[in-house]
Amino acid sequence: MVEERLATGAEHGLFQDAGGGAGRATEPCFGRVRPVCDQVRAAVAFLREHHCEKVTLEVLARRVGLSRSQLAALFAEQIGKTPNAYQRLLRVRHMAELLRETELSVESVCREVGWADPSKAARVFKEATTMTPSEYRRKFAHPLPGPAGRAGHRPEQADRPINQADRLVFRA
Repeated sequence: MVEERLATGAEHGLFQDAGGGAGRATEPCFGRVRPVCDQVRAAVAFLREHHCEKVTLEVLARRVGLSRSQLAALFAEQIGKTPNAYQRLLRVRHMAELLRETELSVESVCREVGWADPSKAARVFKEATTMTPSEYRRKFAHPLPGPAGRAGHRPEQADRPINQADRLVFRA
């Protein structure tokens, strides 16, 4: 089996493969690694793949062959968050990536990651990062190539390391 650990602040996905495991499947629990049953592993994979869509607990439970209450209890016990909270975290991480890497409006970024209400998205984002989406973008957006003065060029960001955003710690 593969042992996976939380990629703290990694830009490319929530998890990184840390190499071979000790023969049992594991998932991250925000700094701790715990064994995870196949159903929870499948639920995590489904949420990672479909985090931009509305995924109800009922749909998720049906996909993995458990009742809603069984899945909710196992997921919280093994991952340390409810499936809904986990999906919100995935959306926040995706939102952070889009804010750093694109020039989409904050409203468009919110919709892109699955939130119909930009106000709610901004509130959830701030709870997770301690910054509004606009503050986050100003602090961590990558400068776009091109001479100063061209659209998209952010000269105030030019002297910071590109990986500074990697050190941002999301509150669990």
